[in-house]
Amino acid sequence: MPTSDIPDIIHLNRLNDVFFKALLGSEERKTLTLNFINAILNREGSNAFTSVTFSDKEIVPPQIDGKRSFLDVLVEMNDGTRVHVEVQVLLDEYMANRSLYYWGRIYSRELEKGDVYANLRPVITINLLDFDQFPQYQTYINTYHITNDVTHHMQIFVDADACPVIRQIERIARKYKVPVTLLCDTNHVLTSDYSTVKTIGASADAVDFALINLCHAGDVVVTQDFGVAAMALGRHAYAVHQDGWQYTDENIDRLLMERHLAKKTRRASKKNHLKGAHKRTAADDETFCRKFERLLQYLVNPQGFQKSMR
Repeated sequence: MPTSDIPDIIHLNRLNDVFFKALLGSEERKTLTLNFINAILNREGSNAFTSVTFSDKEIVPPQIDGKRSFLDVLVEMNDGTRVHVEVQVLLDEYMANRSLYYWGRIYSRELEKGDVYANLRPVITINLLDFDQFPQYQTYINTYHITNDVTHHMQIFVDADACPVIRQIERIARKYKVPVTLLCDTNHVLTSDYSTVKTIGASADAVDFALINLCHAGDVVVTQDFGVAAMALGRHAYAVHQDGWQYTDENIDRLLMERHLAKKTRRASKKNHLKGAHKRTAADDETFCRKFERLLQYLVNPQGFQKSMR
């Protein structure tokens, strides 16, 4: 074929607004839209959606002077679930706020005067972004739900100064797709191809307080510092020692008292020194890995963990 007959190749950004709406927002390609949604939501077999109906994409404000919004794609699935697909190429630092606003408006407009709340149907928002909205998560797809404080998207925070099990933590966390943050002071240099590394000032307890300020209920904190563990428990986080055992409300007071008495003994005698920790062995690391993975199994999938224990 003569080169003159070869059509020019047009390079398109597949997240281009016009292109995307023509591809997935048209009645002629509704099968493609259906397949796309099932693929993104991992819907297969009997759990897969079987049909889509395109809905009005305009969100009309309840007041005359309210904000009017136009969605990219809004469809209703065969079971009544509404799925909103939004594309954003340019960086929008308030994308999370905007997404929640759209989601809430779609959900609330389901009811008319006199309807009962039982008529409300699920609403799912899919955002396709050409920028890194959450740089702390090294994953291409992040899924969020409305949850309580205990079951929110869990993170692992490691008091990484002299922590001997950093790589073991990362290996297990990667397996269960749980993000990890390593915190160390300026006297240590850490690098990682998985975790987020935060270097804190070298002042006393700076790393400890930075870690506690970051963690939330349901997160996992790995530390050998009993004080940090106590503060983590106070925030309803899970606290784990580098040997694999858990700090709990039942043992933390005893541990703090033992630390206090040991410090008092050291100050009282300059000649007598307490014996330091034993040299770490491969068996210690294996014990940590076994206990730590068991904890993550439970936190990531409590129901599946209970079934595996039967």
